[in-house]
Amino acid sequence: PGALIAIGEAQDRELGLELAETCLLMLNTSTGLPACQLLLPVSGTPSTTSCTAFPLFSPVVGMVYVLRVHTGQLRWADVAWVLLSAVMRWSRVPGGGFAEVANVNEVPPRLVDSMNPLVFVTLKLLYWTLQDPPPAPASLTLSGFALHV
Repeated sequence: PGALIAIGEAQDRELGLELAETCLLMLNTSTGLPACQLLLPVSGTPSTTSCTAFPLFSPVVGMVYVLRVHTGQLRWADVAWVLLSAVMRWSRVPGGGFAEVANVNEVPPRLVDSMNPLVFVTLKLLYWTLQDPPPAPASLTLSGFALHV
């Protein structure tokens, strides 16, 4: 969704916003941390049960940043605050650092003894998203699901 909004034509940006709304369903977890995947059944309720780990870098974080930069809407800063609050509450390790969460639907979650180095990208993007206006890098490219700034 972020790429459509960042570089697309008007109709592409509209589609990107609709897809972003769908991606926000990934936050419907017990911890508020995004699931790594969302199942959208033909009928019924979307589910985050098939892939419940939080690897400390989620495409949702990059998408929220891109949407904040390109739409200017404070709504995306609100989403970033919810995400940052969940990361600080559930992923923080006593004594410093962060750990991956094994299951975002388990409260309290079991922490995995590893720290993805992309946690710093996650925190940086969340911090930038909270600024008004958010800093926009000179070049912003999206490669697959990863955001490179």
